[in-house]
Amino acid sequence: MAAARGHVGSSLMYAPGLVSSRTSLLDLVYDVGPGTAARRCDFFEAYAARGIESFFGTLSRWCREHGIELSGHEVLGYVSTWDPTSTIVADDARANFGADHFGLDRFRDRTAVDARNEHPQVSAAFGDSVARSSGRDRTIVEQYFARTLAGTHFGAGRWELTLRDLRAAAIRHHLLGARQILMHAFWQTDGDDREEIFANPRFDFAPGVNYEPWFPYHRAFAEESGRLSAFLDGVRPRTDVAVLYPLRTAWAGGPSHPYGGHVAFWTEHLAREGYGFHLIDERDLRSARSADGRLVLGDRRYRVLVLPAASVVEDDATIAAVNAFTDAGGVLLVSGGPPERTQRSGDAGPLSPTASWPALPTAAEADARLRSYLPRTVEADDPSRTVWRDEARDADGTRLALFNDTGVPQTVTVRPPSLPSRLTRWHADTGEIDPPVPLGGALRLTLGPWELACLHLADGPAEVPRDLVLDSGWTLAAGGPARPVRVDEGWERQGLPRFSGVGDYATAFDVPDGRTDWLDGARGADGADGAGWELHVPEVCTSAEIVLNGTSLGRFGWGPITCPVPAGLLRPSGNVLHVLVASSAANRYYAGTSQQKGLDPSGLTAPPVLRPALTVTAAP
Repeated sequence: MAAARGHVGSSLMYAPGLVSSRTSLLDLVYDVGPGTAARRCDFFEAYAARGIESFFGTLSRWCREHGIELSGHEVLGYVSTWDPTSTIVADDARANFGADHFGLDRFRDRTAVDARNEHPQVSAAFGDSVARSSGRDRTIVEQYFARTLAGTHFGAGRWELTLRDLRAAAIRHHLLGARQILMHAFWQTDGDDREEIFANPRFDFAPGVNYEPWFPYHRAFAEESGRLSAFLDGVRPRTDVAVLYPLRTAWAGGPSHPYGGHVAFWTEHLAREGYGFHLIDERDLRSARSADGRLVLGDRRYRVLVLPAASVVEDDATIAAVNAFTDAGGVLLVSGGPPERTQRSGDAGPLSPTASWPALPTAAEADARLRSYLPRTVEADDPSRTVWRDEARDADGTRLALFNDTGVPQTVTVRPPSLPSRLTRWHADTGEIDPPVPLGGALRLTLGPWELACLHLADGPAEVPRDLVLDSGWTLAAGGPARPVRVDEGWERQGLPRFSGVGDYATAFDVPDGRTDWLDGARGADGADGAGWELHVPEVCTSAEIVLNGTSLGRFGWGPITCPVPAGLLRPSGNVLHVLVASSAANRYYAGTSQQKGLDPSGLTAPPVLRPALTVTAAP
């Protein structure tokens, strides 16, 4: 089939029937009481449907009558950001077909989106998400560049673009869901010296990359991009988290509603931390089924559902779908409060979230919850520097792509989902594939500056159990009786600003499935030599002794701490862990004086983790 493509831009329109009997146009501007949300949703539902059907319906029918596939890169209102309320293209994203990106995509045969400039952004992830909602996968990304320096015009572009920056942007797009990268643009002429924006090609969304002096090197970048896309194509993506795209909240609240910041927080955090996620539409949520703690959408099975400040939903059926998910054992995370109103049935019914934050959670708070329920394949030595990744399943194992998006070497530990495994490395820059090597434990891999690594981990007979994040049920005895305490921030922020000394943290926990020696059954088989568990304390301020079931695992002067758990010490249930933390003396001796410029962190500031102990092999 031939393919037709073009821009999908903002739309402004009016037609009879856009305003219902219960809605006036003033309802879009003024709060008219409890019915405001419903009236605005009525209007924008009709507006989106009319615009999408009139434009895309017409194009779609014509294309199908003539054997042509319909595409077109959607000019997302939030292009170049993670925030769907961003106003880069229009002052109000609802003007762009009611911001109903999922509804719009159902009229296309191939999904395409825009991306602007070389920094990380949500475009590819959003495009991949709407494509999967329409029964396809992955997306085309059209990459363009705008000038952002003060006193310049965005249309003058980025002639200072380097091929390294373009490559980094393309790799991130691929890892977040792009199948193909299209450049805006290749030029027939580079114009002249007149400084006329858009009238002179030289200042019309530059650069025309074929006029860059580095263009003779472009082929190597294009071939690497194609090989990376092939490595990631035709596999089943990791589906850890479904993030609801709160369309009716957007309709009711507009660009000033906080849902934009919540969507931005969750999508960027999930992307940087390597969780597999998709945005889903409310129509997807209502049609999904819930089973075995998963939200099931076709071949996608999500363990976690996030509601990002979704204050308005369609009706009680949406609330029922969310409750069915949690009743089936699914993990529901709610930020910015649960839904309050519906479009069709008044107040929203109650939910039972696994965790809820009235505002945005911190990254540590979100990660503590996510790590409690989701496996971690990759751990970076320096979590403050992003190693982007994409993880997917094929018929024989796990495909893993890693990209060091920094100018300094980064070391990661790759923990295979099962052992023993075989490691095969694909080289996207040359097309070569290394012979497989046996892997009996974790892999230590150092990535050079801006290095891309494509790895295949073949399945082994022994499944590696997930980490157990010990983030709840803690008490702290610090100069007084034990009291409940959180372990994602120090005790100085939890009512003990002047205490310096030794605090006794304590909690009790069970080992999932009673797997106290998880590799006993596979020990020695095909080179599997990992066994047992280890306790990892990622952050401690400042020194600590760890006592498990009455046995000291050691005294440690500084963190992070990792110590093996002796065989036979863990019990299937009723384990008791104490972490005795010694702080600095600052909060005691500086308290009340002019020398104190802030509270010194004291105690545990990140949850301890019980995880499978694995031997570590350096990358060949």
